[in-house]
Amino acid sequence: MTCIKYDAPAANALLDVLEFMTANPVSWGPTELARRLEQSSNMTFRVLNVLTERGYVEKNENGNYHLTAALFSLGMKMQHNFDLRSQARPHLEELAALCGESAQLQIPDGDRMLQVDHVPPPTPYYLVVTPGCRVHWHGNAFGKAVWAFLPREQQEKLFTLPREQLTIHTITDEKLLRKELSDIRITLCAAEYEEYLEGCYCLAAPVFNTLGEIVAAVGISGVISRLKKENLPELQKQVSACAGKISRSIGFKE
Repeated sequence: MTCIKYDAPAANALLDVLEFMTANPVSWGPTELARRLEQSSNMTFRVLNVLTERGYVEKNENGNYHLTAALFSLGMKMQHNFDLRSQARPHLEELAALCGESAQLQIPDGDRMLQVDHVPPPTPYYLVVTPGCRVHWHGNAFGKAVWAFLPREQQEKLFTLPREQLTIHTITDEKLLRKELSDIRITLCAAEYEEYLEGCYCLAAPVFNTLGEIVAAVGISGVISRLKKENLPELQKQVSACAGKISRSIGFKE
């Protein structure tokens, strides 16, 4: 199907002005703004007049323009539409159905990860992690998926936490953990096999917000006896795809 593109110069010019002023939050003269945006001075001036009349920009005593809080207020009115849990829910339901395992959403909560949602799969038995539970960062695929993308200072702070040997499979060695986090930054997918609970496995992928910040991890947990090695690449693909959909639903742009 051919995609029809419509040209709306005035709308494009207005959005260019708003996006530029948001990224560069200082006062701008109309001539300099037009030069930066490669717009005609007349178009930029008209856009600024409209934005001033609607309360989105103000003109100071020097004749320069700056954004007001009106744009922020407009964004806040949309906040409920971008609530992480509500946006993630349909994608979790899809993931559980596709993978046949429990789909979960976890967010960072200080020295632990917090389980905020769980969707059961269409199978007679499955693993359940109750929403509200706080679980360790280490030995937890969800924790590792978030840990790998935290700012450096926060990453290092987590390395100072005690790392309990949860099972005989739990990776507690700092060097091995650092290597694993490095790999996750490349693959965008974390895994743990019987590290947190014997007989169980988890796959998880990072979720990013509109600022590109890590805010959560989404994935699946299941009984390891049901995991077939040949199905692992497809499961990882589905988990990563789900994380991407949730990230985009809350405003992340790759």
